[in-house]
Formats: sequence, C-alpha cells, structure tokens
Amino acid sequence: MKRFLLTLMLGAGMAIVGCDKDSSKDVNQAADKTANQAGDALDKAKSNVNSGVDQAKDQAKDAAHAAGANMEAMQKQIDDLIAKAKDAVQNKNWTDAQGYVDQIKKLETNLPQPAQDAINKNLADVQKLIDAGKQMMPGK
Repeated sequence: MKRFLLTLMLGAGMAIVGCDKDSSKDVNQAADKTANQAGDALDKAKSNVNSGVDQAKDQAKDAAHAAGANMEAMQKQIDDLIAKAKDAVQNKNWTDAQGYVDQIKKLETNLPQPAQDAINKNLADVQKLIDAGKQMMPGK
C-alpha cells in the first residue's frame, strides 16, 4: 500500500511538473508578446515626440519670421517718424517735432534694451534742442 501511494504521489508530482513546463512556456510567450507590444508602443511614442518637435521647430521658425516682419514694419514707422521730426525741426515746428519724438519713444519699447538705450540717448539730445527751440520761438 505504501508503495502504491508513493507511486501515485510520484506520478502526480511528475504530472504537476509537466503542467508547470507548459504553463511556464505559456507565461513566457505571453511575457514576450507583452514586451513586444510595449516596445512597439515606445517606438510610436518616440515617433510622436519626433513629430511634435518638428512641428514646434516649424512653428518657432514661422513665429520668428513673423516677428522679423513686424520688426521691419516697426523700423519703417520709426524711420518715417524720424524723417517727419527732422522736417519739423528744420521748419521750426517744435510742437510737431515733440509729438513725433513721443511716438518714437512709444514704438522703441519693442526693441532690445541696448537699442532702446542708444535711441533714448539720441532722443534726449533732440529733446534738449526742441526745448531750446520752444523757448526761442514760443507758440510754435
């Protein structure tokens, strides 16, 4: 009887070990499939990151181009105001010249600080001359 039970237990143990091998194989296959799917998902994520970066770079280039065009338009406005201020000074129209200088000061705030500093230094000289001109010719 002991032999019979021992044989049964040994047989059952072998059956369990055999099942574990099949189960283990299934688990490994499932794990491989999961790993492959995760790898594919990561590849897609990388592709989407690359695509997003390309889009951001394109948008930055477009924005820089638009900003450059805006700066050129502002430069033209300032140049026109300087020409008008120059004409007003030549004609001794100090009030008009003052108005043009004030408009230039408003527009220059969009420029980089070093450029603003240089322009303000020049405009300070112009302002002194306008003030002197107003004192010489009041009402003009």
